[in-house]
Amino acid sequence: MNTPTVLQDLARLLASVLRIYSILIWIRIIFSWIKMPNQQYKQEGALMLFIGKIVDPFLNLFSGVKGLKSNSIDFSPLLAFALLSIVTSLLQIYGVQGYLTLGITLGLIAQTFYSFIISPFFFIFILLLGVRLFFCFKRTPTTIVMARGIESIVGGLMNWVQKVFFGSKGVANRTLVIVTLVFTIILYVIFRMGFIYIISILAKL
Repeated sequence: MNTPTVLQDLARLLASVLRIYSILIWIRIIFSWIKMPNQQYKQEGALMLFIGKIVDPFLNLFSGVKGLKSNSIDFSPLLAFALLSIVTSLLQIYGVQGYLTLGITLGLIAQTFYSFIISPFFFIFILLLGVRLFFCFKRTPTTIVMARGIESIVGGLMNWVQKVFFGSKGVANRTLVIVTLVFTIILYVIFRMGFIYIISILAKL
């Protein structure tokens, strides 16, 4: 049995530090979404200010990436988490095995890219389209407003599906939502199978 080297010990230490850093990023994001009633502003503000000084410079590196941010949703933290996950996993693997191969590295990058970028995009769009379809059957003043909010996110995809599958032909909104939802689910399955196949090939390198 090989004795771990100093570099392996350092790699495991750095991996542990990055895990803690990832937790701080989660805390920063979650507390930016939630405002507790009767919160002690000064105490929480001081805590978030401290965490922000640690994690915001890293998150800001990804805030300008085009295509990851809309008026409603900011996906840029996913890219930040993906990069952290890749580096952390590579350090952990090297810390345990003492070596890295090209196949392991490329496979890990492909798997992380799918898990943190591709899969969440599909999950969010499938969820929003499912809710939008529910609103097609339950029309109230509130659901109409919420449906418009959802379409501000998925409207581009729905318009593309209409052009591809229906052209200039008029189509009922409910039908368009159903077709878009089914198309998105099928596309998700294809992407998932494709990434599984690619990762299995890379693992053999």
